[in-house]
Amino acid sequence: MVLVSTDWCPPCQRMKKSILPEVRQNDTFSKIPFALVNPDHNAKLASQLTGGVKSIPQLVMYRKTSEGWKRQRLVGAQSVAKVEQFIEQGLSNAEAVAAP
Repeated sequence: MVLVSTDWCPPCQRMKKSILPEVRQNDTFSKIPFALVNPDHNAKLASQLTGGVKSIPQLVMYRKTSEGWKRQRLVGAQSVAKVEQFIEQGLSNAEAVAAP
């Protein structure tokens, strides 16, 4: 999962400083790799990750399926519950594909 956010965006800061630390404290992040991309510092990578959608903040999750890689995203500031649901849903979908 990748958080695409900037230093100047208030909803981005809320996600980075309030929401995601609580998700991490609830141990949800231990289930997935996590990275942060700032489009002000790496516009090309941010554009590739988001599919060109410029709204921030964005949580972008990739999962491998039998048809290739699929991208899911949450756009805008989110609640702890919504982020945890997003992660759990992505994990459930990935596990369903991995099962025989």
